[in-house]
Amino acid sequence: MPFSQGRSFESFVQATNECLTIGGLYDLLQSAMNLHGYDRVNFSVKRDPDLPDGCTGFGLFSTYPKTWQQYYIAQDYMRIDPVLRCAVSTYGPFRWADLERKWSLDRRQTSFLRQAEDAGLNHGLGIPFAGSRHQIAGIALATSEASHRPHPNIDLLQAYANQFYTVYKRLVINPTRETPTFSILSDKETEVLKWIAAGLTAKEAGDRLNISHNTVNYHLRNIFLKLNVNTSIEAVLKAYDLDIIEL
Repeated sequence: MPFSQGRSFESFVQATNECLTIGGLYDLLQSAMNLHGYDRVNFSVKRDPDLPDGCTGFGLFSTYPKTWQQYYIAQDYMRIDPVLRCAVSTYGPFRWADLERKWSLDRRQTSFLRQAEDAGLNHGLGIPFAGSRHQIAGIALATSEASHRPHPNIDLLQAYANQFYTVYKRLVINPTRETPTFSILSDKETEVLKWIAAGLTAKEAGDRLNISHNTVNYHLRNIFLKLNVNTSIEAVLKAYDLDIIEL
């Protein structure tokens, strides 16, 4: 069941409960957050004892700029990230802008927030998932344009986030043959990779999917990041090994 403009939270609940793949669930999350004004979405799990090994990490799903994600990891920013630290110590949503007013941030943490803005992460909002204190997981939201300032219903966004994580855990902990644990690509990304595997160029794949070749390349960059590869051939082979696509 698609989730699009004008749909209610109840329809989001129904759509996610009917979702059979992790990739499809990511698409629903992105659509819902976009409708509420946030085009940057980052889902991370630092720790959750309920999840099997290999299902945690920074940016399990992310529409953050790829260069920022790579820089974040290279700089080991998880050690100082004030957004992550706040998420560990609070159960409720919070605005990144409030961190500088309410917390005693050091110079590196303040610099981190400025660098995030320079990378295109504006008007940030952190939403930790409801759970035990042993769980450290949540969604971070932002806008790519500084001039676009959402006025969110924060309680509603928290409800979306908790529903998403409930279904995510259900799919990961109790996978079926149709919902492999490694189905980490969105439905659109899988479509793109299938056409690339068939030997089509980015332009040809875009024509088949009725999207531009730039959009195809955008999806390919996300695929490379998620699969930890550098070329289309590597992506196709790894996706085949993980049963994401068939050759």
